[in-house]
Amino acid sequence: MPGTTLPLRNGHHLCGHRPAPAPAPERQLIAARLEAARGPRTGGGPARVAAAQVHLVERLQARGLPAGRIQRRLTTLNNTVIRRLARQAVAVAMRRGAGPPPVRFCLLMMGSSARDEHFLGPDQDHGLVLADYPDRDHDAVDTWFRDYSNDLVDRLAAAGFPRDTGEVMCTNPLWRKTLEQWRQQVSTWARRADSVSLCLADVLLDCRPLFGPPALARALRAALNRQLTTPAFLKAMVTAHTDRGVGLGWFNRLVTMDRSDPHQGCINLKHTALLPFITATRQLALYHRVPALSTRGRLRGLHRRDALTEADHQALQTAMDTLADQVLRHQLRQLQEGQTADYFLDPKALPTGERHALKQALKRIRRLRDQARNDITGQIF
Repeated sequence: MPGTTLPLRNGHHLCGHRPAPAPAPERQLIAARLEAARGPRTGGGPARVAAAQVHLVERLQARGLPAGRIQRRLTTLNNTVIRRLARQAVAVAMRRGAGPPPVRFCLLMMGSSARDEHFLGPDQDHGLVLADYPDRDHDAVDTWFRDYSNDLVDRLAAAGFPRDTGEVMCTNPLWRKTLEQWRQQVSTWARRADSVSLCLADVLLDCRPLFGPPALARALRAALNRQLTTPAFLKAMVTAHTDRGVGLGWFNRLVTMDRSDPHQGCINLKHTALLPFITATRQLALYHRVPALSTRGRLRGLHRRDALTEADHQALQTAMDTLADQVLRHQLRQLQEGQTADYFLDPKALPTGERHALKQALKRIRRLRDQARNDITGQIF
Protein backbone atom coordinates (compact mmCIF):
# COMPACT_ATOMS: atom_id res chain seq x y z
CA MET A 1 0.00 0.00 0.00
CA PRO A 2 1.56 3.34 -0.96
CA GLY A 3 2.79 5.53 1.86
CA THR A 4 3.59 9.14 2.49
CA THR A 5 6.58 10.55 4.33
CA LEU A 6 7.33 13.82 6.03
CA PRO A 7 10.90 14.83 6.88
CA LEU A 8 12.32 15.17 10.36
CA ARG A 9 15.16 17.42 11.40
CA ASN A 10 17.36 14.45 12.26
CA GLY A 11 16.97 12.96 8.80
CA HIS A 12 14.37 10.34 9.71
CA HIS A 13 10.88 10.33 8.25
CA LEU A 14 7.43 10.29 9.73
CA CYS A 15 5.39 7.64 7.97
CA GLY A 16 1.68 7.46 7.32
CA HIS A 17 -0.24 5.15 5.01
CA ARG A 18 -2.78 6.26 2.45
CA PRO A 19 -5.74 3.84 2.58
CA ALA A 20 -7.53 2.50 -0.48
CA PRO A 21 -10.57 4.53 -1.62
CA ALA A 22 -13.63 3.93 0.56
CA PRO A 23 -17.18 3.28 -0.72
CA ALA A 24 -19.41 6.31 -1.29
CA PRO A 25 -21.09 6.65 2.17
CA GLU A 26 -17.72 6.19 3.85
CA ARG A 27 -16.14 8.82 1.60
CA GLN A 28 -18.98 11.20 2.42
CA LEU A 29 -18.32 10.89 6.16
CA ILE A 30 -14.57 11.39 5.71
CA ALA A 31 -15.18 14.38 3.44
CA ALA A 32 -17.71 15.92 5.85
CA ARG A 33 -15.29 15.72 8.77
CA LEU A 34 -12.33 17.06 6.78
CA GLU A 35 -14.45 19.90 5.40
CA ALA A 36 -15.65 20.78 8.90
CA ALA A 37 -12.04 20.78 10.11
CA ARG A 38 -11.24 23.62 7.73
CA GLY A 39 -13.06 25.97 10.05
CA PRO A 40 -16.30 27.87 10.55
CA ARG A 41 -15.93 29.76 7.27
CA THR A 42 -17.48 26.79 5.46
CA GLY A 43 -20.59 26.82 7.69
CA GLY A 44 -22.85 23.89 8.61
CA GLY A 45 -19.97 21.53 9.34
CA PRO A 46 -21.49 19.76 12.39
CA ALA A 47 -24.81 19.24 10.61
CA ARG A 48 -23.07 17.70 7.59
CA VAL A 49 -21.03 15.39 9.82
CA ALA A 50 -24.19 14.24 11.62
CA ALA A 51 -26.03 13.72 8.32
CA ALA A 52 -23.12 11.72 6.90
CA GLN A 53 -23.04 9.49 9.98
CA VAL A 54 -26.79 8.91 9.76
CA HIS A 55 -26.59 8.07 6.05
CA LEU A 56 -23.72 5.65 6.58
CA VAL A 57 -25.26 3.80 9.52
CA GLU A 58 -28.64 3.56 7.79
CA ARG A 59 -26.94 2.04 4.73
CA LEU A 60 -24.96 -0.44 6.84
CA GLN A 61 -28.03 -1.45 8.81
CA ALA A 62 -29.97 -1.94 5.56
CA ARG A 63 -27.22 -4.32 4.45
CA GLY A 64 -27.72 -6.31 7.64
CA LEU A 65 -24.41 -5.47 9.31
CA PRO A 66 -24.51 -6.11 13.07
CA ALA A 67 -23.75 -3.26 15.46
CA GLY A 68 -20.27 -4.55 16.25
CA ARG A 69 -19.18 -4.41 12.62
CA ILE A 70 -20.71 -0.95 12.27
CA GLN A 71 -18.67 0.17 15.28
CA ARG A 72 -15.48 -1.10 13.68
CA ARG A 73 -16.37 0.62 10.40
CA LEU A 74 -17.02 3.92 12.19
CA THR A 75 -13.76 3.64 14.12
CA THR A 76 -11.76 2.93 10.97
CA LEU A 77 -13.25 5.92 9.16
CA ASN A 78 -12.83 8.26 12.11
CA ASN A 79 -9.24 7.16 12.63
CA THR A 80 -8.60 7.78 8.93
CA VAL A 81 -9.72 11.38 9.46
CA ILE A 82 -7.63 11.76 12.61
CA ARG A 83 -4.55 10.40 10.83
CA ARG A 84 -4.99 12.87 7.97
CA LEU A 85 -5.45 15.78 10.37
CA ALA A 86 -2.35 14.71 12.30
CA ARG A 87 -0.39 14.78 9.05
CA GLN A 88 -1.90 18.14 8.09
CA ALA A 89 -0.89 19.63 11.43
CA VAL A 90 2.74 18.67 10.75
CA ALA A 91 2.59 20.27 7.32
CA VAL A 92 1.03 23.43 8.77
CA ALA A 93 3.79 23.70 11.38
CA MET A 94 6.36 23.52 8.60
CA ARG A 95 4.58 26.16 6.52
CA ARG A 96 4.41 28.48 9.53
CA GLY A 97 8.16 28.33 9.90
CA ALA A 98 8.37 26.01 12.91
CA GLY A 99 10.14 23.42 10.79
CA PRO A 100 9.61 19.65 10.75
CA PRO A 101 9.19 17.66 13.97
CA PRO A 102 12.43 17.96 15.98
CA VAL A 103 12.24 14.28 17.01
CA ARG A 104 10.28 11.23 15.94
CA PHE A 105 6.87 10.87 17.57
CA CYS A 106 3.87 8.56 17.60
CA LEU A 107 0.26 9.60 18.07
CA LEU A 108 -1.49 7.14 20.38
CA MET A 109 -5.24 6.61 20.30
CA MET A 110 -6.91 5.52 23.52
CA GLY A 111 -10.35 4.51 24.70
CA SER A 112 -12.91 3.44 22.11
CA SER A 113 -10.59 4.49 19.27
CA ALA A 114 -8.04 1.91 20.39
CA ARG A 115 -10.70 -0.75 20.99
CA ASP A 116 -12.49 -0.27 17.62
CA GLU A 117 -15.67 0.58 19.51
CA HIS A 118 -16.85 3.98 18.28
CA PHE A 119 -20.48 4.94 18.40
CA LEU A 120 -21.87 8.18 16.93
CA GLY A 121 -20.41 10.76 19.31
CA PRO A 122 -16.77 9.85 20.03
CA ASP A 123 -14.67 12.45 21.79
CA GLN A 124 -10.90 12.86 21.74
CA ASP A 125 -8.71 10.37 23.62
CA HIS A 126 -5.08 10.51 22.55
CA GLY A 127 -1.48 11.16 23.57
CA LEU A 128 2.03 11.40 22.15
CA VAL A 129 5.16 9.32 22.63
CA LEU A 130 8.28 11.26 21.65
CA ALA A 131 11.68 9.79 20.93
CA ASP A 132 14.17 10.59 23.68
CA TYR A 133 16.34 13.68 23.23
CA PRO A 134 19.03 15.56 25.20
CA ASP A 135 17.84 17.78 28.07
CA ARG A 136 19.44 20.80 26.42
CA ASP A 137 16.89 20.54 23.60
CA HIS A 138 13.86 20.51 25.90
CA ASP A 139 12.59 24.05 25.34
CA ALA A 140 12.71 23.84 21.55
CA VAL A 141 11.21 20.35 21.40
CA ASP A 142 8.49 21.07 23.93
CA THR A 143 7.49 24.29 22.18
CA TRP A 144 7.13 22.52 18.84
CA PHE A 145 4.97 19.72 20.23
CA ARG A 146 2.92 22.04 22.43
CA ASP A 147 1.99 24.12 19.39
CA TYR A 148 1.43 21.02 17.28
CA SER A 149 -0.86 19.52 19.92
CA ASN A 150 -2.93 22.68 20.24
CA ASP A 151 -3.40 22.84 16.48
CA LEU A 152 -4.28 19.15 16.22
CA VAL A 153 -6.86 19.29 19.01
CA ASP A 154 -8.47 22.36 17.44
CA ARG A 155 -8.69 20.58 14.08
CA LEU A 156 -10.19 17.47 15.63
CA ALA A 157 -12.78 19.51 17.54
CA ALA A 158 -13.77 21.31 14.34
CA ALA A 159 -14.08 17.93 12.60
CA GLY A 160 -16.69 16.81 15.12
CA PHE A 161 -14.56 15.11 17.79
CA PRO A 162 -15.27 17.03 21.03
CA ARG A 163 -12.46 17.74 23.46
CA ASP A 164 -12.24 15.15 26.20
CA THR A 165 -13.68 16.52 29.44
CA GLY A 166 -11.05 14.54 31.35
CA GLU A 167 -8.24 16.17 29.34
CA VAL A 168 -6.93 12.88 27.94
CA MET A 169 -5.40 14.68 24.97
CA CYS A 170 -1.90 15.46 23.78
CA THR A 171 -2.37 19.12 24.79
CA ASN A 172 -2.09 17.89 28.39
CA PRO A 173 1.61 17.34 29.29
CA LEU A 174 0.51 14.29 31.28
CA TRP A 175 -0.26 12.58 27.97
CA ARG A 176 2.68 14.00 25.99
CA LYS A 177 6.02 12.52 27.03
CA THR A 178 9.23 11.03 25.73
CA LEU A 179 9.52 7.26 25.81
CA GLU A 180 11.79 7.39 28.86
CA GLN A 181 9.42 9.77 30.64
CA TRP A 182 6.57 7.38 29.90
CA ARG A 183 8.56 4.48 31.34
CA GLN A 184 9.20 6.45 34.50
CA GLN A 185 5.55 7.47 34.71
CA VAL A 186 4.34 3.89 34.35
CA SER A 187 6.81 2.79 37.01
CA THR A 188 5.48 5.46 39.36
CA TRP A 189 1.89 4.37 38.77
CA ALA A 190 2.83 0.75 39.46
CA ARG A 191 4.66 1.67 42.67
CA ARG A 192 1.96 3.95 44.07
CA ALA A 193 -1.13 2.02 42.93
CA ASP A 194 -3.34 4.73 44.44
CA SER A 195 -6.73 5.72 43.04
CA VAL A 196 -5.32 8.36 40.68
CA SER A 197 -2.54 6.10 39.39
CA LEU A 198 -4.98 3.24 38.83
CA CYS A 199 -7.37 5.49 36.92
CA LEU A 200 -4.63 6.87 34.66
CA ALA A 201 -3.15 3.43 34.05
CA ASP A 202 -6.60 2.17 33.12
CA VAL A 203 -6.73 4.75 30.34
CA LEU A 204 -3.27 4.04 28.94
CA LEU A 205 -3.71 0.27 28.93
CA ASP A 206 -6.07 0.67 25.98
CA CYS A 207 -3.75 2.43 23.54
CA ARG A 208 -2.87 1.89 19.90
CA PRO A 209 -0.48 3.73 17.52
CA LEU A 210 -2.18 5.69 14.74
CA PHE A 211 0.37 8.06 13.22
CA GLY A 212 4.15 7.95 13.34
CA PRO A 213 6.64 5.12 13.96
CA PRO A 214 4.83 2.31 15.82
CA ALA A 215 8.13 1.17 17.38
CA LEU A 216 7.68 3.91 19.99
CA ALA A 217 4.25 2.55 20.88
CA ARG A 218 5.58 -1.02 21.01
CA ALA A 219 8.29 0.04 23.44
CA LEU A 220 5.69 1.73 25.64
CA ARG A 221 3.49 -1.36 25.47
CA ALA A 222 6.40 -3.47 26.69
CA ALA A 223 6.71 -1.20 29.73
CA LEU A 224 2.98 -1.46 30.39
CA ASN A 225 3.11 -5.25 30.19
CA ARG A 226 6.06 -5.38 32.61
CA GLN A 227 4.82 -2.91 35.19
CA LEU A 228 1.03 -2.99 35.16
CA THR A 229 0.23 -6.70 35.01
CA THR A 230 1.75 -7.79 38.32
CA PRO A 231 -0.60 -9.62 40.73
CA ALA A 232 -0.40 -6.78 43.25
CA PHE A 233 -1.28 -4.10 40.72
CA LEU A 234 -4.13 -6.10 39.21
CA LYS A 235 -5.57 -6.74 42.66
CA ALA A 236 -5.43 -3.02 43.40
CA MET A 237 -7.11 -2.31 40.07
CA VAL A 238 -9.97 -4.74 40.74
CA THR A 239 -10.47 -3.37 44.25
CA ALA A 240 -10.59 0.19 42.95
CA HIS A 241 -13.45 -0.69 40.62
CA THR A 242 -15.69 -2.46 43.11
CA ASP A 243 -17.92 0.62 43.30
CA ARG A 244 -18.42 0.78 39.51
CA GLY A 245 -21.86 -0.71 39.64
CA VAL A 246 -23.84 -2.48 36.97
CA GLY A 247 -27.25 -0.93 36.31
CA LEU A 248 -29.30 -3.56 38.11
CA GLY A 249 -30.81 -3.11 41.55
CA TRP A 250 -32.97 -5.21 43.83
CA PHE A 251 -34.98 -7.91 42.06
CA ASN A 252 -32.97 -7.12 38.89
CA ARG A 253 -34.72 -3.83 38.31
CA LEU A 254 -32.97 -1.38 36.00
CA VAL A 255 -31.24 1.44 37.88
CA THR A 256 -32.23 4.77 36.34
CA MET A 257 -31.26 8.38 36.96
CA ASP A 258 -33.05 9.98 39.90
CA ARG A 259 -35.38 12.96 39.96
CA SER A 260 -32.61 15.51 40.45
CA ASP A 261 -30.92 14.51 37.19
CA PRO A 262 -31.83 16.02 33.80
CA HIS A 263 -32.04 12.46 32.47
CA GLN A 264 -34.53 11.31 35.11
CA GLY A 265 -35.86 7.83 34.41
CA CYS A 266 -33.10 6.93 31.93
CA ILE A 267 -30.40 4.33 32.33
CA ASN A 268 -26.84 5.49 31.68
CA LEU A 269 -25.65 2.74 29.36
CA LYS A 270 -22.09 4.08 29.35
CA HIS A 271 -21.47 4.22 33.10
CA THR A 272 -23.63 1.32 34.28
CA ALA A 273 -23.23 -1.12 31.39
CA LEU A 274 -20.42 -0.50 28.90
CA LEU A 275 -17.72 0.72 31.31
CA PRO A 276 -18.17 -2.12 33.85
CA PHE A 277 -18.14 -4.58 30.94
CA ILE A 278 -15.04 -3.08 29.31
CA THR A 279 -13.23 -2.80 32.65
CA ALA A 280 -13.87 -6.36 33.81
CA THR A 281 -12.90 -7.75 30.41
CA ARG A 282 -9.68 -5.69 30.41
CA GLN A 283 -8.76 -6.90 33.90
CA LEU A 284 -9.27 -10.54 33.01
CA ALA A 285 -7.38 -10.08 29.73
CA LEU A 286 -4.40 -8.60 31.58
CA TYR A 287 -4.50 -11.37 34.18
CA HIS A 288 -4.64 -14.13 31.56
CA ARG A 289 -2.15 -12.42 29.20
CA VAL A 290 -4.59 -11.83 26.35
CA PRO A 291 -3.03 -9.16 24.07
CA ALA A 292 -6.23 -8.09 22.26
CA LEU A 293 -7.58 -4.58 22.85
CA SER A 294 -11.20 -4.77 21.68
CA THR A 295 -13.73 -6.09 24.16
CA ARG A 296 -14.90 -8.76 21.72
CA GLY A 297 -11.32 -9.74 20.93
CA ARG A 298 -10.51 -10.01 24.61
CA LEU A 299 -13.53 -12.24 25.18
CA ARG A 300 -12.37 -14.53 22.35
CA GLY A 301 -8.87 -14.61 23.82
CA LEU A 302 -10.19 -15.46 27.28
CA HIS A 303 -12.22 -18.29 25.77
CA ARG A 304 -9.15 -19.65 23.95
CA ARG A 305 -7.26 -19.61 27.26
CA ASP A 306 -10.11 -21.49 28.95
CA ALA A 307 -10.82 -18.54 31.22
CA LEU A 308 -14.37 -18.51 29.83
CA THR A 309 -16.52 -21.52 29.02
CA GLU A 310 -18.10 -21.75 25.59
CA ALA A 311 -21.49 -20.90 27.11
CA ASP A 312 -20.14 -17.89 29.00
CA HIS A 313 -18.23 -16.68 25.95
CA GLN A 314 -21.30 -16.81 23.74
CA ALA A 315 -23.47 -15.18 26.41
CA LEU A 316 -21.02 -12.31 26.83
CA GLN A 317 -20.68 -11.78 23.08
CA THR A 318 -24.48 -11.63 22.95
CA ALA A 319 -24.45 -9.12 25.80
CA MET A 320 -22.00 -6.93 23.90
CA ASP A 321 -24.15 -7.18 20.78
CA THR A 322 -27.23 -6.18 22.76
CA LEU A 323 -25.59 -3.11 24.28
CA ALA A 324 -23.97 -2.02 21.02
CA ASP A 325 -27.22 -2.39 19.10
CA GLN A 326 -29.28 -0.47 21.65
CA VAL A 327 -26.75 2.36 21.97
CA LEU A 328 -26.30 2.65 18.22
CA ARG A 329 -30.02 2.76 17.47
CA HIS A 330 -30.60 5.25 20.31
CA GLN A 331 -27.86 7.57 19.05
CA LEU A 332 -29.00 7.21 15.45
CA ARG A 333 -32.48 8.39 16.41
CA GLN A 334 -30.97 11.34 18.26
CA LEU A 335 -28.93 12.45 15.25
CA GLN A 336 -31.92 12.00 12.97
CA GLU A 337 -33.83 14.39 15.25
CA GLY A 338 -31.02 16.94 15.39
CA GLN A 339 -29.95 16.07 18.94
CA THR A 340 -26.51 15.31 20.36
CA ALA A 341 -25.72 11.61 20.71
CA ASP A 342 -25.56 10.35 24.30
CA TYR A 343 -25.95 7.13 26.32
CA PHE A 344 -29.09 7.94 28.32
CA LEU A 345 -31.74 5.45 27.25
CA ASP A 346 -35.31 5.44 28.55
CA PRO A 347 -36.03 1.76 29.26
CA LYS A 348 -39.77 2.42 29.19
CA ALA A 349 -39.42 3.26 25.50
CA LEU A 350 -38.02 -0.20 24.77
CA PRO A 351 -40.23 -3.06 23.62
CA THR A 352 -40.61 -5.80 26.22
CA GLY A 353 -38.22 -8.13 24.40
CA GLU A 354 -35.47 -5.52 24.17
CA ARG A 355 -35.88 -4.54 27.81
CA HIS A 356 -35.55 -8.22 28.76
CA ALA A 357 -32.43 -8.55 26.57
CA LEU A 358 -30.91 -5.50 28.28
CA LYS A 359 -31.49 -7.01 31.72
CA GLN A 360 -29.95 -10.30 30.60
CA ALA A 361 -26.91 -8.43 29.29
CA LEU A 362 -26.49 -6.61 32.59
CA LYS A 363 -26.76 -9.86 34.55
CA ARG A 364 -23.95 -11.34 32.46
CA ILE A 365 -21.80 -8.26 32.97
CA ARG A 366 -22.33 -8.48 36.72
CA ARG A 367 -21.26 -12.13 36.70
CA LEU A 368 -18.18 -11.23 34.64
CA ARG A 369 -17.22 -8.54 37.13
CA ASP A 370 -17.61 -11.08 39.94
CA GLN A 371 -15.41 -13.51 38.02
CA ALA A 372 -12.70 -10.88 37.61
CA ARG A 373 -12.71 -10.21 41.34
CA ASN A 374 -12.66 -13.92 42.14
CA ASP A 375 -9.93 -14.86 39.63
CA ILE A 376 -7.62 -11.96 40.46
CA THR A 377 -8.13 -11.39 44.20
CA GLY A 378 -9.46 -14.76 45.34
CA GLN A 379 -12.45 -13.02 46.92
CA ILE A 380 -15.70 -14.81 46.17
CA PHE A 381 -17.96 -12.16 47.67
